[in-house]
Parts: sequence; structure tokens; C-alpha cells
Amino acid sequence: MSNNSPIDKNKFPHILDALNQEHWYLTKLLVLLIIISVASMGSFSLAQHLLPSNAGPTITPAPTYLDGVCDANPDQMTYIPILGNSGSSNPNTSSTPSNVSPTIQPTPKTGKNPRSPMTTNTIDSSNGPEAQPLAFMSSAHPQVKPSQSSRPSPTPPPATPTPNPLPPGWYADGFTDNDVKYAQACAATFVKKYHTFNANDPNSFTTAIYMLSAYAQKLYYQGGPDDTHHLHLHRLPNWQNQVQQFQETQEASVDKPTLLSITPQYSKFVVYVDVGYTLSREISGQVSTSAHHDKVTLQNTSPSPKLLPDETTGWQVIDWQDGDAS
Repeated sequence: MSNNSPIDKNKFPHILDALNQEHWYLTKLLVLLIIISVASMGSFSLAQHLLPSNAGPTITPAPTYLDGVCDANPDQMTYIPILGNSGSSNPNTSSTPSNVSPTIQPTPKTGKNPRSPMTTNTIDSSNGPEAQPLAFMSSAHPQVKPSQSSRPSPTPPPATPTPNPLPPGWYADGFTDNDVKYAQACAATFVKKYHTFNANDPNSFTTAIYMLSAYAQKLYYQGGPDDTHHLHLHRLPNWQNQVQQFQETQEASVDKPTLLSITPQYSKFVVYVDVGYTLSREISGQVSTSAHHDKVTLQNTSPSPKLLPDETTGWQVIDWQDGDAS
């Protein structure tokens, strides 16, 4: 008789179940280790592979612009009369005909004719040649007449200063003589700063921005359908590239501006100002000087934070027409 006891076949299913459970635990442990190792290596990104590559357009917040105000002190302004009708003092170096003859915008009908610094007297030759002076006969030379070159030139009458008229209704709208001076100083300072620049210094193109209203600043930087007066001329890349290529510099000296008209607009007043200026321009070493006119549009606003003397109202530039813009 054998000592070996018979094997109970009913125990085999329990052994197989235990082996299967152990295999399942090992499989889960292995998968967990794989996930941990991959995550720790940082070589797999679910967001990179599962999300779309173009999540949508990037929204850039629109720039905000704040109303500016002029800060020019009229007591510190120096006005220099512009050139006469001769135009450029060096016409051969002028780049365009607009540098020779100034651009004068039409004057609103205000009932008065504002001063035009570029106006000169003309001689009406329709009545024939200029009358010649009588020639006195000499006993020694009875047939000799004074030569044309020996005749004394007529003495011109003394120049009478032309008054700077104010638009009708200026005082009726509550403005004073001090407001005139501040409006003139604002328009003149803007024109001087806007037209004075050095191509090697990009910051010199923006020295007049602080005087602009918020809407005018938007036009200056962005242009748009309302930009009918080349407000962004100094912001155009092709214009800046051109002046930098030729190492262009400009300096403007302004004449005393003329107030053309004043118009009420809602709770504000809009004033149109004519500013004459002499422009000295150097392009590639060639210097030219020319006369121009800009029409600057001002709007009254709060006084300047600088607390200027006798300033009761401030002014800001809301539009302008560049005299040398094509």
C-alpha cells in the first residue's frame, strides 16, 4: 500500500483563481509604474497631442488714448515772420513745388478778411508802362537825358502793420484777449513741434502728441477712413524709412497765427487757426528753406496742469491740415 494520500481535485480551481488574481495585480502595478515614469520624464503632453493646434485668435486689447492739452506759455513765445512770395531761398534744392509756393487753405466766411502773411502788393500794368520822370535839359549837354540806372528809385511808403482780426462772436462767446494768446501759442507750438524732427531720432516724430485730443491721437497712430488730412504722416513706415535713408532733418519757425473762425459744437467751441511757418530742411546735406501754412483746429478744454498765468481755458488740437503733405 502506498503512503501517498489521494489528491483532492476540488482544490485546483482555488489555486488557479489565486494565480489569476496575482497576475492581475502585477499587471496593474506595471501599468502604474509605466505611467509614473512617463509623467516624470515630461516627454508626453496630453494637451499638445489631444487639443487642436489652433485654439483661436489672440485678442489684443485696443489701445486707450487720453485727451491732451497744450501747455505753451504765450509770454515765452517767439514769432518769426515767414518768407515772402519768393518762396524757397534755395529753389534748386527744393524737392517738390509745394516747397516753393505755400499751401493756403480757403478761409471760412467770417465777415472779415484775416491777415495773410504771404500777400504782397502787385503793380497793375494794364494802363501802360510806368510813367517816366521829366528830364531836365542841360545847357552843356542839351541832348543828354538821365540814364535809367541813374534815376533814383522811388521810396516805398512805410509798412503799416496789419491787424490780427478776431472771429465774430469771440467776446460774445465768453472768450478774452488772454484766450486769444493761448490759442495762438497752442497752434504755433504744435506746428513747430510737429514739423521739427531729426530722422536719426524716432522720438522726435512724436513730440507734439501730448497736445492732441484722444480722437486725434487715434487718427495719428491708426489712421482710418476719417484720416483725410494725413494725420499719421509721421507714423507711416515708408515715410519714416525715406527720411531716415536721406538723413533728413527739419526745423520750423512759426509766425504769429491768425484765428479764422469760432464755431460752437455741443458744449465746446471749435476754433480754426491759420499758422504760417518757415521750414528749414536738410536732405542728404542739401539745405532748403520754404514757407508754408497749416490750418490747425483747436477745441477748448480744461486748463493746463502747469497752472499757466492768466489761463482761464485750455486748448487741445483736434485736427490739422499739413501744409506740405501731398
